[in-house]
Amino acid sequence: MTISMMEKFNKYWSDIHGVLALAAVLDPSYKMMLVKFYYPRIFNHNAASEIDKIYQVCDKLVHDYQKKNDSSEYLAQSSTSSCQIETASANNKSDRMAKFYKFVSNVEAPSSVKTKLDTFLDEPILPRSDDFDILIW
Repeated sequence: MTISMMEKFNKYWSDIHGVLALAAVLDPSYKMMLVKFYYPRIFNHNAASEIDKIYQVCDKLVHDYQKKNDSSEYLAQSSTSSCQIETASANNKSDRMAKFYKFVSNVEAPSSVKTKLDTFLDEPILPRSDDFDILIW
């Protein structure tokens, strides 16, 4: 019976530990420090790869969120940019430049740029207190 319970727990833990770690990372009083502290104790020699997985999940979430916001901003500005592209195309008798500008507007920012997630994680953690209110922060 204990073996069966342990198998179920391990399956549950493998599914949920990333979500719990993500919640800790988003808490300004823990950030990645809590994950970096506990993961070596939990995962032993696999800790570095597990920590990297958590960072990748956070990075993907931020990237997906930014992409969603960028696409909604793009839709809001699409009528303006299409007018500019059509004007440029008509003036130049060619739509090579219009295609170029469309390409430039769709190119993602270089990965060497520091993301908002990196900036958040680089800030010092907030001291833990019992009267901390996330809404005031």
